[in-house]
Amino acid sequence: MSDANTNNAVDENRIRQLVHSVRRRAPLDAVVLLDRENDATVAAVLQQLEYELAVRLLSHMATERAETLYSSLDATIGDQ
Repeated sequence: MSDANTNNAVDENRIRQLVHSVRRRAPLDAVVLLDRENDATVAAVLQQLEYELAVRLLSHMATERAETLYSSLDATIGDQ
């Protein structure tokens, strides 16, 4: 497997782990967990969550980051 494929697999695994963890935590705890991640990773996680949960998490984030992440989401949020 090439390094690029390995990195993609790691990223996908990390995103799956984060989605699972976020769904099991209280929103504030989930936001603390996501604060350690870069915006691209957090956006990927939010895309896989239910719409209501994603919006709730965004409401607990710092305004500037929440606005950046919200603008990066597309209409498919929650469709996963």
